[in-house]
Amino acid sequence: KMRYSLSCCSGSKVAFRRWMHSSFESVGRFVARKPVLTIILSILVTFSVGSIPLFTGIWETRFEYRDTLHRSQSFRTFVDIIVPNFGGTERTTTLIMKTSNSNSVLLKDSLLASLQLQKDVLELTAKTETGDSIVSFKDICVRKFDGSGCIYDSIFARLRWNETILENMTQIDIDNAFISAYYNPEVALPTFVGDIQLSSDGNSILSATSIRFFLPGKSPSDKVTYVRDLLSGKSDSKVLDDAKLWEQEFLQYVCSGVPCSPNIQEKSSWNRDNYIVSGVTSRSISDEVNRNATESVMYMQGALFLILLLMWLMLGGWPLRDSRFALGVGALVTINCSLICGFGITSLVQVPLSDMSLILVFVVVGVGVDDIIIVVDSLDRQKKYQNERMEKFSNEESIECIAKAIGDAGPTIFLTSFTNLVAFLVAATTDFGGARWFCISGGFILFSLFLLTVTFFTAILTIDEKRREQKRLDCVCCIKYSNGEEKEKRSMVKKEEKDNNLVSSEEVLENVKITTKDCEAYDTSVFSKIVSGWIQLLSNRIISATIVVIFLCLIPIGFGIIIPRLTLGADVADYFPDDSYYSAYLSDSQKLYESLSSPTYLIFKDIAFDDPSVRIQISQLILALNNDDIVFSPYQSMFQDYDNYAALVTSNVTQNNTYFQEFEKFLQITIPTCVKIVPSSTECERIITPVDHMNNIVWSNEDGKNIVKVVRIPSKAPYTNVIFETIALMNNHRDTLKKELESKFLDKIGPEDAMVWAWGFLFTEREEQMRRMIVQTILYAALAVLAVVSLFLHPLSVFIIALSIASIDGALFIIMYLSEIPIDATSFLCLTMSIGLSVDYACHIAHAFENSQGGSTIVIERLRDALAGVGKSVAKGGVSTFTGICVLAFSNSNIFRTFFKLLFSTVILGLSVGLVFFPACITLVGKWIKPTKLSIDNNVPSQDS
Repeated sequence: KMRYSLSCCSGSKVAFRRWMHSSFESVGRFVARKPVLTIILSILVTFSVGSIPLFTGIWETRFEYRDTLHRSQSFRTFVDIIVPNFGGTERTTTLIMKTSNSNSVLLKDSLLASLQLQKDVLELTAKTETGDSIVSFKDICVRKFDGSGCIYDSIFARLRWNETILENMTQIDIDNAFISAYYNPEVALPTFVGDIQLSSDGNSILSATSIRFFLPGKSPSDKVTYVRDLLSGKSDSKVLDDAKLWEQEFLQYVCSGVPCSPNIQEKSSWNRDNYIVSGVTSRSISDEVNRNATESVMYMQGALFLILLLMWLMLGGWPLRDSRFALGVGALVTINCSLICGFGITSLVQVPLSDMSLILVFVVVGVGVDDIIIVVDSLDRQKKYQNERMEKFSNEESIECIAKAIGDAGPTIFLTSFTNLVAFLVAATTDFGGARWFCISGGFILFSLFLLTVTFFTAILTIDEKRREQKRLDCVCCIKYSNGEEKEKRSMVKKEEKDNNLVSSEEVLENVKITTKDCEAYDTSVFSKIVSGWIQLLSNRIISATIVVIFLCLIPIGFGIIIPRLTLGADVADYFPDDSYYSAYLSDSQKLYESLSSPTYLIFKDIAFDDPSVRIQISQLILALNNDDIVFSPYQSMFQDYDNYAALVTSNVTQNNTYFQEFEKFLQITIPTCVKIVPSSTECERIITPVDHMNNIVWSNEDGKNIVKVVRIPSKAPYTNVIFETIALMNNHRDTLKKELESKFLDKIGPEDAMVWAWGFLFTEREEQMRRMIVQTILYAALAVLAVVSLFLHPLSVFIIALSIASIDGALFIIMYLSEIPIDATSFLCLTMSIGLSVDYACHIAHAFENSQGGSTIVIERLRDALAGVGKSVAKGGVSTFTGICVLAFSNSNIFRTFFKLLFSTVILGLSVGLVFFPACITLVGKWIKPTKLSIDNNVPSQDS
């Protein structure tokens, strides 16, 4: 019964392959008979699909949300709690002022210049494009409450200094104030003053080199309902447009990334010669990331030119007469149409675009030529076979020749294209937003390329073949050329007479029409010599077994040894061009200041804030969290501030039934207020402006009374380029919170009632799970690809391909380790693509080996036929893919260079698997893979005959 079941399964698979073969023949026959109609229909469909973005719109997600895990704890907290209650993350403008000489920036004159710089920036205005309105910082800033002044953060705001106060201070007063602020954690002096040098006894500050300012701006998404509005930034376009306009004016003022303002000296009321000013804004991130896209246009043009040159060399012969330059142009048009069609489909399913989407252009340019070469080479083999039987083609015979070529090449390029689609779509199930969108776009584009190859390009190929049959010149079809047949015959006659004097010239002339096959039998091309030598080498089973063992060793080395040793997370600078001013600013900040700061919040929701015992437990929890290393600007409870204030004013805390009413009155105080005094003294220990807490509280009306629903208590956490340190700090902070919430002393606050969140956690959580995501995605994508391949190939071939995928990925991990490429978003995408791209080469060889029509059942002869036939096309395809991506090696962005390294490695490894590993395995187990006859007609050659 088992034997019968296997026989039925094998029979069904053969029937399916024959159906595929005949179906593609029918498609090829239709296209060859109606090429013009096919071209018109293809163009109409392509541009109809490509016009979808005109109706749905193309949107590009923000950088900080594109590269995050959308099911992670940080992102869910962000979407479910922060966005609905507090809106999106604020836009931030930061500014650094350094002295251009060796003087300290804490000298009185420098501080006055810094204050004047702050004033100038706050007064900057920008005109709208129409010029009918002006945007100032007041229009985009964050306010404590409606009608209040703009919030900004600097050492002057922390010390409550203005120009008048500073002018009345002596240098000694200034020095004393700064040393006192240095030891006050609430001031967080190292966050605002850079490169502080203390005296040996720690009682004075000798010097400092820079001062930093923070200017928060409105979130462009004010408590949005839909996540897509948040990610796209379209929820409040007026706020976003105004913010970008003012930020552009700011960048011109500080000369960062854009030319300085023409009247820059007039706008500066301080001496710019003595100071160096730099700054960045929220738009700096998107502007610099977009530079990766704009600067890649030049490399795209280079890739297209190289591909066109390669097509000219590979597809034809001498210029104009035997060349196929026009066909190469048609191939590039096919590739561009696939991009238009693919991006149209991705727009239909609402997939956003990003700078990484442009990588697909280089991938499609390289991979697209592979399928085209397979089709053209298949047609050339059909032409050679037909030349053996007839001197001249009729129109119907030419159509049948093209039909059989598509029937021969169609199934295998369908197999490779469909496996690419499956691999990309399976990888698109990942939680990584940027990778998911990239994979969806890649899958649709590559499959669109397949559809256009068997329709649009085949129609162009048909027209070009008619041009060649009519002996018209390439590119100038109106001019015919003489066939030169007699000259060719005479040269062959002389050659034959020289080799064999027994044959007369007349006999050779008579039989010259049927000598093509004999000449093919004695093909002395370099590739044929290589194939013959390689097959002879593989006939030695010891050599074949050694090759197999070497490839298999890559699997445990890559997955078992190398993955744990790979660096986790790339430097922030790697996401931007090499000469990015944003990267330089971040590097400067890292050197000068205590750390890059990330807004951090302790969030409470849906608890009884009017219960005194709850407020006590909140204070206890804050005390424990402030001891963590991640906190360098401590949490301060607004409830504790109010309770202390109430105790000072009334000597008693308000009762529960009126607590929220009195608390709301407290938050309306707009002047600095003492809320805590030093014990046994009248000196004030903590001064705050109560209204500062207003933006961090969400109220809810229940039974006609306002009660506090959600509270976030702000702090600042470090966010460094050392990703391991950031992850460790993040996890320790969460563990502290979890441990305290599980404590019996905090019985009023449940684990779901409190959480810590930081902007930087969005990224560090991704890096923490990247290893697991990569292995999981590779495994699932490989299983899906193998399931598809099993419909077309013998189980042994599928098993060999499975080993091929594993060995390629193992080798890629080794290359990443040797090249110091970290596990990050870029390498994740490359490893995902390697599943589909690397399997192509082995699939072509496997399909050719199994469907050999040469009549031989000897493994070595079938393998020789496969390598001599489709193996040459596979080698050409590898060269074309390399040509398409080689220009990335000269890119100004590390992301693009990393893509080149890994994609180039994938191409080399794919060729090695297809032309080395797979043949070596076949020599060992190929006797159990019987040849399959796809065509009933014995006169129909396959790609291997």
